[in-house]
Amino acid sequence: MKINIVQDKKLAIAVSLVLLTNACADQKQQAQAWPYFDAYRASSKKLCEFGGEGVNLSPSGKHAVFYQDIASKTTVVGVGRRLSILNLDCAFKTGAEETCMTGAEAYKSVRALAWDKNERGLYLVENGQMLSRMVFDAQTGQGRIGQRIPIDKQVATTSVVWGAIPSDTAETAAAYLAAGKAATMHTAVPGDMLMGLFMDSHGPIGALVENFHGLDLAVLTSNARTPTAFKGVELPQGKLTRPLGSAGLPWLSDVGIAPDMPAGALPPFAKPLIASNNGRLLGYFDKARLYINSTAKGAKSLEAAVAEALGKHPGFYIHDLATSDGSDYGLILKKVNAGKVIVLSRSGRRFLQSCPANNTAGEPTDFSLAQLSLGADDWPLHGLMAKASGTKGLVVFFRGGPRGTIANLDSNSIREYMDAGWNVLAVNYSGNLGTGSGVSSRLRTQGMVEAMRKDAEYTASFIRKLNPAGQLVIHGESLGGPLAKLTSDALEVPHRLVLIAPLLRLQPPEHWVGKSGTPFSPRPNLTYQKNFEAAMLGVSDQNRAASQLALDGLYKVKSDSRLSFAAYAREDLVSQPAHGQFVADQVLMLRGGHDFVTAHPELWSAVFAWLGSPPRPVPAVP
Repeated sequence: MKINIVQDKKLAIAVSLVLLTNACADQKQQAQAWPYFDAYRASSKKLCEFGGEGVNLSPSGKHAVFYQDIASKTTVVGVGRRLSILNLDCAFKTGAEETCMTGAEAYKSVRALAWDKNERGLYLVENGQMLSRMVFDAQTGQGRIGQRIPIDKQVATTSVVWGAIPSDTAETAAAYLAAGKAATMHTAVPGDMLMGLFMDSHGPIGALVENFHGLDLAVLTSNARTPTAFKGVELPQGKLTRPLGSAGLPWLSDVGIAPDMPAGALPPFAKPLIASNNGRLLGYFDKARLYINSTAKGAKSLEAAVAEALGKHPGFYIHDLATSDGSDYGLILKKVNAGKVIVLSRSGRRFLQSCPANNTAGEPTDFSLAQLSLGADDWPLHGLMAKASGTKGLVVFFRGGPRGTIANLDSNSIREYMDAGWNVLAVNYSGNLGTGSGVSSRLRTQGMVEAMRKDAEYTASFIRKLNPAGQLVIHGESLGGPLAKLTSDALEVPHRLVLIAPLLRLQPPEHWVGKSGTPFSPRPNLTYQKNFEAAMLGVSDQNRAASQLALDGLYKVKSDSRLSFAAYAREDLVSQPAHGQFVADQVLMLRGGHDFVTAHPELWSAVFAWLGSPPRPVPAVP
């Protein structure tokens, strides 16, 4: 049952937050078939539906918060449109998690910000401008909105709090956040733009700022401004935390370094594990294992629990992990194209929920996931590969960019290929942070085309060693288009090349920024876009012509070993067939703008029909 704050449907858009509850709990069942935990198990419907993509715990471990985590364009703080809160004590007591869960859904965005001092209420940021306090009934554990007040938009969109705020009203919580901003931003210099404000129950930890002029990333604390080795645009999401036992500068936990350290390297696809009760950096986890500080409370038991969960669910990988003190934890395991498993632990009692995939296509779903190194020690290059038996072949996938990484094979294009029965190798190419030291700056420091060429050579070499069975497809989107073309040029074996709205021309930002049909720029500002291109691509007004010549040169190369397909959108000002030197064997023109080409229903029917057509005969060797 969906309970709106207002009943008038005409007002539903204006009032964005709704509470989601379910009064129809399934009959509780003893967990005799589930020796993995010692509580009751109820229907999977609501927990699976509202379980979200990420999990966090309240400071005491009493509540599990499930949320969406979508990268923002202008901050390092993720956003989502809905979240759900499960009272674990209630779930263990009643055995019916659906009656112990409350959800929040927003018209634009909603995220959990902080708990109050007694954990009776949860502060939410609604639509980037409102602070709401959700209070929970002591008997049922159900939540309702108690207060809602407007707050500073910068604070609303950038604040992250670990632990509890010493407050029990929305007004005092807003004052606490405003004081934290003031305590850190006084060390800012002209041009600094707030990207993340990080606090705990004792006050501010620090702030991340990007300077408008050079886009350099810096850390602000109450008494200093410390530059980092990164550009702000290299960090699509990030957190400032303090490692265990550290009293110095806070760390950029998503990078694994303090701001005054040289750029380091984490394991590929590693995510930070941060204690929800105090914001301390406990370690990291990737798809396959947990790397936790041995001095952390409950470290061994948490390592054992994660290993046990993976052992009981072969083929699954760690999607997200949260803990308060090592004994209480929330774990989401996923299997490519085959659903997820949610494991929750509270005071030694464990709760497990299996959630099947919604696959109705009848194609292979038993995909395995592998983290792969395609490069070398001096040129890190990593990828994720989803592989199943009985597929049609392999798709090598280069997403648009350069900001962000492929972490979960959840893009629309990748899902389309897997649902149609293809293996996928997704490559995180130069310009993407989180896959090795210096990777995010390579397009700028090495030259865009030359860095891509080296990425392509390593990728092609990996494909040769892999020697995949079936058809081979090289797929590139937007900025991934040049990389796909370069990889295709480096291959001698027959294959297909698919380019979706490829980057063909390095147009001056004046020609497209802020106009209909163009990509979502981080900030619709010409000066910022020029700084962005210089920081990420190494392209400026001074070298734009030379960079364009290099781009034209790579598209002119022809090959008898491939057939090519290209799709464009008529309203796209960034990518059109007339923009460059690439001539495809088949061209599809669609309606729409740059960012929505891959969501067009006609695209995929055309792509798969073309992939099913006969290949070009390979010329005989004299």
